[in-house]
This record gives sequence, structure tokens and C-alpha cells, in this order.
Amino acid sequence: SNLYAGSFALSGSRYDGVTTESLNGNAEGQFAGSNADGLFGYYQLAGSTSQIEGVYAFGDRQLDDYLAEMTALSGVNGYVLNNRTANPLSAYSLYQNGTELSALVDLLTGEQWVAASTGVANTAQLGDATVTWGSWNSWRQINDQSLIEQSTPIQYIHTNQLTAATVPVSLQGVYHFNSVSGQAYDESGANGGIQAGNLTIDFTQQQASLGLSGFLRSETDKWSVSGSDTLNNLYTGSFALSGSRYDGVTTESLNGNAEGQFAGSNVDGLFGYYQLAGSTSQIEGVYAFGDRQLEDYLAGMTALNGIQGYILNNGNSVNPLSNYALYQNGNALSALVNASTGEQWVAASTGVANTAQQGDATVTWGSWNAWRQINDQSLIEQST
Repeated sequence: SNLYAGSFALSGSRYDGVTTESLNGNAEGQFAGSNADGLFGYYQLAGSTSQIEGVYAFGDRQLDDYLAEMTALSGVNGYVLNNRTANPLSAYSLYQNGTELSALVDLLTGEQWVAASTGVANTAQLGDATVTWGSWNSWRQINDQSLIEQSTPIQYIHTNQLTAATVPVSLQGVYHFNSVSGQAYDESGANGGIQAGNLTIDFTQQQASLGLSGFLRSETDKWSVSGSDTLNNLYTGSFALSGSRYDGVTTESLNGNAEGQFAGSNVDGLFGYYQLAGSTSQIEGVYAFGDRQLEDYLAGMTALNGIQGYILNNGNSVNPLSNYALYQNGNALSALVNASTGEQWVAASTGVANTAQQGDATVTWGSWNAWRQINDQSLIEQST
């Protein structure tokens, strides 16, 4: 505005070969060309003795290099969310300013997204993987020599260690992921966090149950969703979620979906994003689950004491029951825990238990058609 009005202030000096004289003045200018290709105008300067004026013309307009001083961010995988659109970070070249994701360059179009104002970046350690997530409050959309300032939030989440695809397929049993972190934004740009969540995965059946709950503008503006679906749908972003949002006044139904990937070399956690919609609300965010623990297959059973006998495992071994701690579910032997190693054998499917009365003694026998061999956090489904 001051440049257009002729009041753009200038200051400097003149050196005539003998003395240096301070100069002050102003300039005025206008853009030339249909695409603001240059600027032309005049300037007027005055010192204690000098009076200088002239005209100028600037050209060869070039957009500032907003990637200057940034460094490449490599070796990470994850997602970026921009106004209801989610894309894998593998579609971009990534740049960081310090330790945070600060710019993306589309590998196909060359379009740049460059952070102007960022929120706080957060991290979670999932085994040997670090998961990082954050947001940009404002950013610059750059195409060649064109720049648009954007104020819709961008969210991102990534890890430096994905789980190899073969590992989740090889796992068996039911596992619970007991810790959760993440963030949320709604259609107005209001942000909040994830307060609680649950994730249970049956790797034998390749099924998952996932739940998330959080807040937005305040602690009284709460939302909660959950769903059960296949792991394949979770990998592809079509894992169905449903729930509601209560903003302190009204309750609104929500529906949406989630996508996720495993992090850590040993399926140590799951991270990804979710997108929810109601009659008026649009909520999306990112999440990270960790602290994987095998289900307690002895839960609900009771100790079976005061008996003696044998256990046969398909000709592989015959052992006295005195080598084990014994558990029952109802009246049948349902689990054994090796007293020396802690290894658990837990019935999954049993045959009919039989009994015979021999004097004052009761003899009971039966079989397991399928069972689970458990060592610490490892489970193998057995069918012998």
C-alpha cells in the first residue's frame, strides 16, 4: 500500500569519494504485465546536501524457494490428511525443518505443500519403532510460480519402522493393544485429542475390534466410535466405525472409517487415521496404539487340585500331571501350565469328558481336539 501511494520509505547513503552522506526518501511503483511480471516506478532521496531522484524497473519474477534450508526426510512411512483426503506419504518427497515434517512435494505433479505454522509434534515408542504425528495450522500450496496461502489444517503421522507384511500373517491368537494416543480436528478447524481407545486383534481369524473416543473444543465436546471388521479392511481404509458426538447440547450420530498399519519389527503397535461424518460434523484425526499383550487365556478358569494322572500329546510325550499346574473350565481339564518353563497348553475345542467310579475313586478322561501352545507373548494354534 505504501509503495502504491509513494510513501515507501528508503534510507541509505552516498559516498562521493571523499565524504559519506546519509540519505532518506521514498519510492512509488506499479506492477506491469498481465501476471505481475515486473515492477516499475520512481524514487526520490535527500541528504544534507544531495538531492537524488530517478526511475527503476524490476523484472524476472521468481517465487521464493520455500524448501531452502530444509533437509530431506527419508525412511518413514505414514499418512497425510488434508480436508477429508488421506494419502500415503510414499506419494511425496518429504522435507523437515529441524525434526518435524515441514514440506511435501507431490512426486507426480511437483506441487509443494509447505508448512507456515505448525502445531506441536508428538511421538510414541512402539517397540523398536518411533511413531510421530502432528499438524500444520497454516501452509502454502505452491505450483510452479503460483502460491496460495491455506488455513485448513493438515495432519500427518509416520513411523521409521513398519512391520514386515509376513509377520502379522504368521501370528496366531488374540492380542490387546492397551495404550492409545492421537489427535482430532473437526470441520471448523477446532482440535482436540484422543482420551481413550481399545484395539483387540484376533490374528488367527484376521479380525479386529477398534474403538476411539476423544474431545474437541472442550472437555464437554466429546465423541466416541467403534467397529469390528477384517484386518484387510483396516489395511485398505474401509474399516467401518460408528458412534456419536455430544457437544454439550445435542447428540449427533457419526459414521466413518479407519486405516492402519503395524509398526515395529514384532507387530508392536498399530498407527493410522480415521475419518468420521455426521449430519453437521466432519471429524478426522490420527491414532497410535501400543503395549501389545496376549489375551489371558486362563482368565475365568479355576485351579484343578487334588488329582493325579497323565497327559498324552500325540505320541510326542507322556507326562505325569504332577508336572503342571492344572485348570478347569466347568468340570473338565482345560489348561496346563508347565511348572518348570511356564509354557501353557490351553484347550480350544474339547471332546466329551468321561468318568468311571472305581470304589471311592473317580477316574476322568477326555481329549482336546484343538489347543493353544503359549510361551510368554507367543501363541501357536495346535490341532493334534
